Amino acid sequence: MRGQDIVGLLLAAGRSRRFGADKLTQRLPSGEAMVARCAATLSQATDRCVVLARADHTALPGLLTPLRVTLQHVALADQGMGHTLAAGVAATTDAAGWVVALADMPALQAGT
Repeated sequence: MRGQDIVGLLLAAGRSRRFGADKLTQRLPSGEAMVARCAATLSQATDRCVVLARADHTALPGLLTPLRVTLQHVALADQGMGHTLAAGVAATTDAAGWVVALADMPALQAGT
C-alpha cells in the first residue's frame, strides 16, 4: 500500500565530467554549495527529500548535514541516470509519488 508522502528525488550521482570540476560543491553567490541549495529547495517542495549520490562522493554528507534530507548511495550510478532514478524509487516504494530534480539546477524554485 502506498503512503501519503510525495518524495523528492534529487539526482546527484553524476561525475561532472563536462563541467571539469565537481559542480555540486561549487559555491553560489549566496555562499551555499550548489547541491545544498538544490536539496533545500526540493525539501521545501516535497514531504521528504532523498539525495541520490555515489558512495565515493565524500563531500556530500557534510554539505547536507543541516538539511532535512536523506542521503542514499547508488551502487550502479556509473551506469547512467536511469539506474540512479530506479534506485531512488526502489528506496522509497512507500511514496504516493515522486518529484525528480537535478542537483545542478540551483535557480529552480520550490513553487515550480
